[in-house]
Amino acid sequence: MNRLLCLLTGVLLLTACVAPDYGTGNRSITNNKYYNADIGVTLQFPESWELKLDQIYGSDTVDLVALAPTVQDFSAYTLVQIEANRGNTDLAAILDTVGLELAARIPDLGQYQAGLKDLDGKQYAEISYTTTSRGNLLKYKQDFMIKNGKDIWISYVDFASRFDQNTDFVSISNSMTFE
Repeated sequence: MNRLLCLLTGVLLLTACVAPDYGTGNRSITNNKYYNADIGVTLQFPESWELKLDQIYGSDTVDLVALAPTVQDFSAYTLVQIEANRGNTDLAAILDTVGLELAARIPDLGQYQAGLKDLDGKQYAEISYTTTSRGNLLKYKQDFMIKNGKDIWISYVDFASRFDQNTDFVSISNSMTFE
């Protein structure tokens, strides 16, 4: 899976997921807290959210899918996607490439923003944009980091009209720890 596919999979993922067992390897979900020891990421989700590990999308596996309760026939969701690093570890250069690739592949790409952030002394990239899927304008916010030779994407997706008021996303994002 390439970096652009990680950005786009959320659009179709919800119709392609299956639900295997939880808590495999060095990952767990306990009291709606996702923890992956291999990449050092912890995220706490609201109790009302449904969390599933190892969700299948085509021939790829998404580490975590977290679904909010359905509102207006849509569930806001958060994904954690992990893949082998393609060799580039310069986050600024990766952001430049991702922006160009998104613009080339998404005709209605809107409100694209990207920048570098810091969490506990560790740098990560934050990307946000809007696009239409199945007639709905969606907003994506994606945190991207590289750790232990892995590219890690944490994606937050909801209707664009309600994304910025989604307090669950604020809570989840604020709970993130990155060892």
